[in-house]
Amino acid sequence: MTQQEFELARLFLVENHTLIGASRLQRWDVTKWGVTVNLALATASASVTESRGLLTIFCLCVAILGIGLIHYYNGRISVARENARSSLVFMQSAGVDLRAITGRDTDHTVPVTYDFLALVVFGGILGASVIPAFLVWIIG
Repeated sequence: MTQQEFELARLFLVENHTLIGASRLQRWDVTKWGVTVNLALATASASVTESRGLLTIFCLCVAILGIGLIHYYNGRISVARENARSSLVFMQSAGVDLRAITGRDTDHTVPVTYDFLALVVFGGILGASVIPAFLVWIIG
């Protein structure tokens, strides 16, 4: 492997790790955005006497949209992880001893459900953000 090939592989690896970090941040931003909108809709629902059911349905739509966006960003993370792995495999095949550097093999693939706990937590937060509007609709 030439120095130029090594630098390109390293830059590709760094770019993918940057994309992973940015996508993880976007998942959190989507969660914050969804909760904020749903709490605003719940507050609006509490201040009106009509259309509470409609506002609750909007809250549900925001939560579903947020969960969809979280899964979209998780897919981008999975692709970036696979691309980073291919860069590491290239480096390893060229003679770089990655096992000595990282302490583990790089020949395993990361499943899409690698961040399953984060997906459950973010989805749960978005799902729970519908509860205030639902309570206002039921009680009001």
